[in-house]
Amino acid sequence: MEGIVTGTAFLSSTILLAKAIVIHQLALRASSMFVGYHVATAYYVESRLAFRDVKPHVALYVWIPAVALTAPLWPAALIAAAEPTYKFAANIKRNIKYSRYQDIARMGRRGLARGAIFTALLAVLYYI
Repeated sequence: MEGIVTGTAFLSSTILLAKAIVIHQLALRASSMFVGYHVATAYYVESRLAFRDVKPHVALYVWIPAVALTAPLWPAALIAAAEPTYKFAANIKRNIKYSRYQDIARMGRRGLARGAIFTALLAVLYYI
């Protein structure tokens, strides 16, 4: 399971490396929030799978430090952090486990849409 989370962090951070190479700078304020989101989301997904033994609060253990690191550098990022924070916190109270392929696939599609919206919102906030 740690391999899945590490792999997710690595994959989500490759865009930051590409940006650093292209414009010769690495934006810490965007990178910690972006990578933190993807790692926390990996834990969130793992906590929803019936065949995994991941506690639902683990996503917040990753997410809260990422938000805390980003907020002083970039207060506007708290706008983008609102929905994921709610999602991760709500998962603690009502952690529904999925084992059917259809349910997992639906969760994946919703996660893809949420991730795209989060990324687009971060991009808009970054360039405002």
